[in-house]
Amino acid sequence: MELPVPALMAAINEPGRERRQSAVGELGEPAKIALFSLGNMAAHRECAEVMLRLGIERTLQRLSSSSDPMTLKYVQRIHTKLQSVQQIFHM
Repeated sequence: MELPVPALMAAINEPGRERRQSAVGELGEPAKIALFSLGNMAAHRECAEVMLRLGIERTLQRLSSSSDPMTLKYVQRIHTKLQSVQQIFHM
């Protein structure tokens, strides 16, 4: 299950052609889809562990300064799900 998580995080963290076309520092549509998908995966222990190991917290911190309401909504969604998984599994 580890394979999709690094690829989705790369879509958010690595500047690509689609990000250069959006506002400076803002995510393009493919990266927003990746962020939403990570939110779905964050509810699962194995995925949450991989995300934390790969530094999702740094990524979320960086994205929390976005001016895009959808990005902020997805960031909060991931935070909430990770916190829930960490509490349930004492991570």
